Amino acid sequence: MVNSCVVVIENTETTTTEVASRTTLTVHDKCERTLEIYAPSSVEIVNDKAFDILEIGQQGPPGPPGTPEDEIMYSKRVDFIDDSLLYRGEAVPGSSESASVWRIRKIVIGIDNDVSETWADGNDNFDKSWLDRESLIYV
Repeated sequence: MVNSCVVVIENTETTTTEVASRTTLTVHDKCERTLEIYAPSSVEIVNDKAFDILEIGQQGPPGPPGTPEDEIMYSKRVDFIDDSLLYRGEAVPGSSESASVWRIRKIVIGIDNDVSETWADGNDNFDKSWLDRESLIYV
């Protein structure tokens, strides 16, 4: 079974072109990755953007299962601000508290003992500094 893969490339021409084999095209995404095309493929222009249609084979076998989140070992920090507010942080063991490699949540305990947890910047990405925990925005 053959599948299609669509890749956005920089191009402002308004005609369909054929890409020769071994052509290198730059894919414009957050990573500015470079895509090497080893076989001819057609480039289709839609709204002044080029879409490279590649044919690829079947997906390979699945890899080994990952480690469940609750079994991963992290360095942990807890900062008790008062009886109703604390911050919890996790990072890879050995991480500096000033490095932007922490995920941080703010935990608020209400008067009725309800607990609310919010994440710094609204996500659980490991890209915050533990030292900045009190000044981050929690969503």
